[in-house]
Amino acid sequence: SRVYNLKFNEFWKDLVKGFKLGVVDAWLKTKEYQPRGLPHHHGLLWMAEQDQPTIPEIIDELISAEFPTP
Repeated sequence: SRVYNLKFNEFWKDLVKGFKLGVVDAWLKTKEYQPRGLPHHHGLLWMAEQDQPTIPEIIDELISAEFPTP
C-alpha cells in the first residue's frame, strides 16, 4: 500500500500542479478500500474558467472509457 500511495500522490500532484489539463481551481479526492483490502481513489477537479473545455470533440479527447478484454 505504501508504493501505491507514493505513485498515486505523484500522479495526483502532476494532475493538480503540473497543468496537464489546465489550471485547477479546486479538487477533491477520497480513498476507499475494496473488500479484499486493496485501495482505490475517486477524484474530482474543478478547472479554471478559461481552461474548461466547451467543444464536445475536446471533451471526448480528454475523457474516455473502455471495456477490458475478457
